[in-house]
Amino acid sequence: MLVSTKGRYALKFAIALRDRGGRTPLREAAEATGIPVKYLEQIAPSLLRAGLIVGSRGAGGGYELSRAAGEITAGEILRAAEGALAPVACLGGKECEKRESCPTRAFFEGMDRAVNEYADSVPLSAFPPIGK
Repeated sequence: MLVSTKGRYALKFAIALRDRGGRTPLREAAEATGIPVKYLEQIAPSLLRAGLIVGSRGAGGGYELSRAAGEITAGEILRAAEGALAPVACLGGKECEKRESCPTRAFFEGMDRAVNEYADSVPLSAFPPIGK
């Protein structure tokens, strides 16, 4: 399984919001993370839809975590940005006509469980601050 740039940046963005506390404009999050504002504009809607961040417009606006950092996991953030964390397409929602007779299915299901359990066991509060 390969986490894309979008997934990595989503984690960094969430860490920056945790570090700054309160509403953080995208421009400030971009400066803190080194991620272009245009890329954060693509990531924020996914995290908003998943209910992981909240946002407001106007003066004093920006984004912040919707819950305490200890209550949001890396798995939630990655799935919001990436979709399923499945190691193979047939476990990520794509149907496979050989599903029932596949000799590797059990292996990949176990791998999928292990990845998701680990990602869900790491809270956002466990990450070091940005730039440290």
